Amino acid sequence: MNIGDRLKLKRTELKLTQEKIADELHVSRQTISSWETGRSYPDIEKLIQLSNYFEISLDELLKEDVGMINNIKAKTELNENKKIYYASYALNLLLLCLVLFNLFEVKGFKMPTFASLIVSTMIFVNLIVISAARKKYSELLGKPLFTKNRQLLLTLLSAALILAIASFSSIAFLHQLKFKLLGASLGMLLATAIFSILLRSKKETKGGGTKDV
Repeated sequence: MNIGDRLKLKRTELKLTQEKIADELHVSRQTISSWETGRSYPDIEKLIQLSNYFEISLDELLKEDVGMINNIKAKTELNENKKIYYASYALNLLLLCLVLFNLFEVKGFKMPTFASLIVSTMIFVNLIVISAARKKYSELLGKPLFTKNRQLLLTLLSAALILAIASFSSIAFLHQLKFKLLGASLGMLLATAIFSILLRSKKETKGGGTKDV
């Protein structure tokens, strides 16, 4: 018996409705229905809540349900890969900032040649890690990691970062343009924020405002 059948059987025994359980677990009724029909599986947090709510052990809930066990393994692998991807991305962003500080000769910052070479090498190696993690993450997710809209947002943020760092440059012609560069950077950030809000609003409208887990 799979977990959906066990949940439905237990709910029927206790004479509970899907709406009642949904309210207790803070999910939609459609989510409970999806679990019971096997269209989707609850995550670890919801499994624990279900176990406590029905007063049955996790072993009993998961017993003989190979699909649920495989689903948990897949989600665990996805989360691990997600951590690797974002950690590598954050590290490369930090290293890139160091390179830009050095490239634009920001006052008070100077990297020795050997340090610059080390940082550049680390960026190159980390790009390989990011590329592999991104590919694996997309495969596990079952869809492209970056849509065209997300790529546009990242481009705007990258441009804002470069302009912001350039505004602190001690290079003569860039130093003269510091206020314009800073203003352009703030403009990029504002455009990113507005675009992000519009995308989120469009997504919520398209989804009918229904929250599903």
